[in-house]
Amino acid sequence: MAGKKGRSGRKRTPDALLPPDSRQRDRRGGADVRAPDEAIRMPPKMSKQEQAEWRFLIPRLTTMGVIARLDTDVLQRLCWLRARCRNLMAYLERYGDCYPEKDVAGKVKRMVAWPQVAMLNQTMTQLANLEREFGLTPSSRASLKIHAPDQPKGETKAERFNLVG
Repeated sequence: MAGKKGRSGRKRTPDALLPPDSRQRDRRGGADVRAPDEAIRMPPKMSKQEQAEWRFLIPRLTTMGVIARLDTDVLQRLCWLRARCRNLMAYLERYGDCYPEKDVAGKVKRMVAWPQVAMLNQTMTQLANLEREFGLTPSSRASLKIHAPDQPKGETKAERFNLVG
């Protein structure tokens, strides 16, 4: 039976976030989940690059209203993937996408892709999937039904989303 590859059915939308004064228990029983007003702390033992990605992403995702404290592990993975992607791209920019394979006589037989090319492709696929989950692509952002926080008077949308500066 031939079918669609991947998930079928309607697209999932994020659950409605609770106002800051109300609380909800985690299904696994334990930590409280709060709305994005509560500060999300950076996990320990992140590399300098991952920390830079964290500092870049968290304010934007908080402003969009799509994250909660429960998302810390997923956000850490997102930062790790972004840092890894940058490292792999820097390697390929420096050395190129392929290298010459030589025979015993030293004559170039063919050009072979670096293993980092396959690693980058896999990392980019994983990164794209996580970015879609958080609404970091234009099409996924359009499909999310997010109730953004009220806009303060006198502040434009471009200022709120740091698009002008």
